[in-house]
Amino acid sequence: MKRIVYAAAAVAMITANIFAEGDEKLSLLGSIGFGAGIGGDVYSSDDETKPSAETKYFNYGKGLKFDFGARFGLADKLKAQADFDISFNIPKLEDVDKPNAATTATTKYSSSMFGIKAKIVPEFEFLELINMYTGVGFGFYWGSLKYETTTSVTVLSTTTSTERVGKYVAAPALGLTGFLGADFPLSSKLTLFGEFGFDAVSFKWKKEVVEESPITGDVGTHNFEKDDPNNPPPPKVPASNWQLRVGVRMGIL
Repeated sequence: MKRIVYAAAAVAMITANIFAEGDEKLSLLGSIGFGAGIGGDVYSSDDETKPSAETKYFNYGKGLKFDFGARFGLADKLKAQADFDISFNIPKLEDVDKPNAATTATTKYSSSMFGIKAKIVPEFEFLELINMYTGVGFGFYWGSLKYETTTSVTVLSTTTSTERVGKYVAAPALGLTGFLGADFPLSSKLTLFGEFGFDAVSFKWKKEVVEESPITGDVGTHNFEKDDPNNPPPPKVPASNWQLRVGVRMGIL
């Protein structure tokens, strides 16, 4: 009986020591952050009331970000991490064209990006004061982009409006991902962290799906094809971004 008690006490002490050193075998994590686009697709607003066009840029990866995942212990100071990321393009892109005094066309774009990522995460101490880590790996990404164009025409004080609604469908893409982070332990199992990271990826549009249009024959699917005289080539739209995130990681094992 005493041997069982001693063995249980020894296991408890070893386990407590492991958690105290932050050497969890399995931990769950969640974070929130914001991304800044690296490059972008150009959208120029044509406004006759202004001396020059206003240039805006679209990038799938910029905006509000959420991350959920898990970190697994591989060896001392070496982890593997798998996570699922969601990005929402906030603020949304709005493009206003005024080709003449009577016509105004306003297009609002709504987009998001999803990614499943796998990374190798080495850990180290900075100046023996801060527990830090870095990570690099690959991600598989999906992008969604919807638009709604409202065109208003004013003739003799009478305004009429029409709408064109649709979306661009992009092919899934493989990209690189990485980060540099620092840990701030709150308890033996709960850690606050901050990260500076990046995604390096872009999307190719496969087709445009027009759901509503005032133009006869416009509703339907319009494909993008390379080296096809009947269809335009597929545009390559940036999604690479720099990002800052803060989150919480909780040790499970």
